[in-house]
Amino acid sequence: MSFIHLSLISIGSLFLAVPIALHLAMRQKARHQIFPALRFLQLRQTTNKRRLQLRQWLLLFLRCAAVLLLALALARPSVASSQLSQWLVTGGQGILLLVLVFVTITAFVYRRGWLLIVPLFVLILLVTGSLIASSVAIVRGESPVFLGDSQAPIAAVVLIDTSPRMSYLYQNQTRLEAAKETARWLVLQFPQDSDVAVIDAESNVVAFAVDAGAALKTVDSTQVTFQRQPWTQLLEQSLELLQQSDLPRKELYIVSDLTRQTWGDSITAGFAQKLSQAGNVTVQLIDVGVTEPRNDSLNTLELADEMLTSGGAMNLRVSVEREGPPSHCTLELSLETDEDRDPIFVDGELQLPETSVRRRVELELEPGIPASANFQLPALPFGTHHGYVEIVGDDALPLDNRKFFTVHVRSAWPVLIVSDDRVTSDLLNAVLSPTGFAGAKFDCKVVDTNQLKNEKLDNYAAVALLDPPPLDEFVWETLKDYVQAGGGLAIFLGRNAESAVRFNSKAALEVMPGAIDRQWRDDEGLFLTIRDFEHPMLRIFSDARSSIPWDSMPIFRHWVLGDLAESTAVLLPFSNNKPAIVERLLGKGRAIVVTTPVSEIDGPGRDPWNQLLNSTDPWPYLMLLDRLFLYLVQSQDAPLNYLTGQVAQVMSPSTDSQRWPLLTPRGDWQDVASLQGQLRVPFTDEPGIYRLKIDLASETPRGFSVNLAGEETRLDRITTDQLEQIFGEDAFRIARERSEVVREIDQARMGREFYPFLLPVLALVLGLEFILANRFYSH
Repeated sequence: MSFIHLSLISIGSLFLAVPIALHLAMRQKARHQIFPALRFLQLRQTTNKRRLQLRQWLLLFLRCAAVLLLALALARPSVASSQLSQWLVTGGQGILLLVLVFVTITAFVYRRGWLLIVPLFVLILLVTGSLIASSVAIVRGESPVFLGDSQAPIAAVVLIDTSPRMSYLYQNQTRLEAAKETARWLVLQFPQDSDVAVIDAESNVVAFAVDAGAALKTVDSTQVTFQRQPWTQLLEQSLELLQQSDLPRKELYIVSDLTRQTWGDSITAGFAQKLSQAGNVTVQLIDVGVTEPRNDSLNTLELADEMLTSGGAMNLRVSVEREGPPSHCTLELSLETDEDRDPIFVDGELQLPETSVRRRVELELEPGIPASANFQLPALPFGTHHGYVEIVGDDALPLDNRKFFTVHVRSAWPVLIVSDDRVTSDLLNAVLSPTGFAGAKFDCKVVDTNQLKNEKLDNYAAVALLDPPPLDEFVWETLKDYVQAGGGLAIFLGRNAESAVRFNSKAALEVMPGAIDRQWRDDEGLFLTIRDFEHPMLRIFSDARSSIPWDSMPIFRHWVLGDLAESTAVLLPFSNNKPAIVERLLGKGRAIVVTTPVSEIDGPGRDPWNQLLNSTDPWPYLMLLDRLFLYLVQSQDAPLNYLTGQVAQVMSPSTDSQRWPLLTPRGDWQDVASLQGQLRVPFTDEPGIYRLKIDLASETPRGFSVNLAGEETRLDRITTDQLEQIFGEDAFRIARERSEVVREIDQARMGREFYPFLLPVLALVLGLEFILANRFYSH
């Protein structure tokens, strides 16, 4: 058999697959039809399965959380107390986040709609962000580590308050004794191998002790100090020392009576910021003070004059303050009776000159209201006199019951009064050196202006120019040298100055506080006005400041000064604010210019410049002149009464450079070098009388007195708000009893435990697990 187109048979065989494929594709299939009741059951089965899984996961989470919380509570974790609140907030945020996640999953499973799910998701994001921020803050905080072992070595500094107020006696024990007992107990409580330092106001070298025994010796040697370092410096030194230690735990203990005066220089010193930057330093304040103190204190002692002339009277004033209920006290003024005898040692004990009570005053005291008493001793003999005023009887703080004083009686100061026939010196001479008055402070000599160049000015304590005319260059240069060497110059300007051009020579301007410019006239009359009652020349008027009749002594004319020179001050102005009394410091001395005269001669056809001395009641101006010249002559005299810590200066008995023995209140002799005619004594840290051993016939004072400042014994206590300004909020703890100290130490070293916070959470989780398990598996 043969085929014409055999290839077509092959192609046709291939196309045979087409109908077969169409048949297979187009054949009718059986349709599965689900019965509606069965479809509902299937959907219900899926939903119930999801709910069951959610309940199982929830129960599993609660049971795992209960086991984890139980293990965590038994482990007793703790953190630094300062970070407890941060950890609690972070933990609360974590629990809130878990609750929100569970609620969101539940809403999704139960298909509650996107209106509920989306807000929940946003809340989850917000809480997550807050949780991350809190965690970062803890990690970057001062003490992000957990605490634990209370016996691990620490670095500790014990700062003991040794101020005079710590001498307060309470329950037969001074506050310093109580502080030392507490400090000893603290040192013995520190773990072994700890770095321990004991610091007080006299600590020259701040360092850790070699061992606990050395620290205890430092505690035992602590005593009251009258010249202390600033409290801010002590705090900063303590902080720096703690930072030098490699031990992780650092503790600062401050044992103090917490009186306000102790911390006065620290409240605004910025220590809180330094403490915050230092890191993990625990500050513990141990209060050994008395909450309701009672004390009578001699606050101030003021002498009208420290340098007296023979026959003059000593006037002294003291003020007393009371802390506690109203009371009364007796003051006694005692003076050494044998000033010519030097102290001697008998059987190793210092025997001081005997004293006798010269005056006694009774005072009634009200709390917070200073009471004052005045004492006067007339006609003291020549020489140096030491004494004291004291409160009779004992109280809790004896350190402020006595104030010492020193006065020196010498011959009258020589004063040179320069005038001419156009003015009179009788008025000023009568004021400064009254005829027949044994107690005159000044010995005046009057010379004519033309004779001034012939006088040896070094023989005079002060020189007064009464209404001087224009002077020669040589005279001005002589006056300048005299003032620079320590002399006092008073210039009373008047009509004789004539022309400003002639008077204002180059040499004159090197002495004058300023060039004279013009005359000021006021027919109604000006008067003097005191604005600075603290100036030594004007302090005497402070008690009568409201009753001084300056307006009864009018000034009609005065000179006006131009631009004032350097080192110049206006001591007293007129009522028109123009300078009345002006001072210029030159070298060791001073020149004072009064711009209206004190020596004018009244005559026909001459209008008076003022009525300062010829008024009906001139006593204020008489006192002013007396104080002015005392101020001038005492420019060379060093003070005789000081406060603790001040550098004392005493005129040397000889201009030769040599050393002089000085007896301190402690009873030890110190050699003091004389330099340029002065003895400088920098070691005045002990209240009492310092005595120089020099010739009894010398005009030089034979010693000086040192007292404690009144505010150094004030017992008002510092407030918590002020302590927060020093250390910062929540940066310190205060304890009064040792049990409180132990509790605070445990909290500082162990931190605050989470145990009391974990147990309630564990109970809540167990309760939820019990309720949900019974509810889920009730059938």
